Amino acid sequence: MIETAPLFAGLAAEDARRVAGTLGVYVRKYGRNEALIWQGERVVAVGMALSGRFVSSRSDAEGNRVTVSVIRPGGYIGVMLAGRGEISPVDVIAEDDGAVVFVSVAAIIDHAGDTPEHRVIVRNFLAAVADKAIELYGRVAILSAPTIRAKILELLAREAVGEWFRLPLNRSQMAEYLACDRSALSRELSRMKSEGIIDFDGDMFKILTVSPQRR
Repeated sequence: MIETAPLFAGLAAEDARRVAGTLGVYVRKYGRNEALIWQGERVVAVGMALSGRFVSSRSDAEGNRVTVSVIRPGGYIGVMLAGRGEISPVDVIAEDDGAVVFVSVAAIIDHAGDTPEHRVIVRNFLAAVADKAIELYGRVAILSAPTIRAKILELLAREAVGEWFRLPLNRSQMAEYLACDRSALSRELSRMKSEGIIDFDGDMFKILTVSPQRR
């Protein structure tokens, strides 16, 4: 199971398990609503979701919960924090039952030159950091969009895979992620559907066309 984690991409299953043993990799299972990381906790190990779905969120100055991201199988947890042992600005909670594989960044660095397989691990880790930076850039692009409609289109364009695609956010999480009121979001989604810009059914979405003027 460990060999399916993205950190071991490019390695044969046997090599992945052998390298994992030298790095002290371990797997932990989580139940629904169980916390992986608490806001304010120091993060020293990188997590990779093997199964389940995990939501990172934070409390704003008024105590409201704000969804930051949803981590699906194959996604990394704490990859930008673990390298420096930073304090987590978010809680990460299991949305359903799942499993996460953890590895210490210090172990990755300490064993970086041991074998060609260890060097693959280092390259994959650096790629994960770069991917996270790109993801954060996309988040900034969404939040800086001038209108709710523009935010929705930015989000859907980034999530689109195929004609119909699943958005890994319920409506409350989507409103939090876009930093807008849920009622206003629902109204805008309904308008965009009636105008033939998008179609949706629950969490399944389809982009039909882009409005010539984003409201």
